[in-house]
Amino acid sequence: MSEEMNTGGSQEELTMRAVLGEQVHKFMNTDMGHYLRNRAADEEFKALKKLRECDPENAGLIRQYQNEALVAESVIKWLEDSIADGLQALRIIDDRNES
Repeated sequence: MSEEMNTGGSQEELTMRAVLGEQVHKFMNTDMGHYLRNRAADEEFKALKKLRECDPENAGLIRQYQNEALVAESVIKWLEDSIADGLQALRIIDDRNES
């Protein structure tokens, strides 16, 4: 996220960020959102389990399992980041409206 996104932007940009954050928040509370969160957590768990059990000399396998864990973790982080960014955009809008 750029510094400009963290500190503000145009009213239109802030509104779009706030709307997207709310849409993602609502999505994460749907059956599909719960499925996605659970699936990502399960995939991360499986990858970390394989990582713990693999041959420590096998760098290729270690990289593969690390990547699998990071991809699963990243999916949820991106969604959570968009929710947080939307909330931050709402706070900036509120602050500007109070001024």
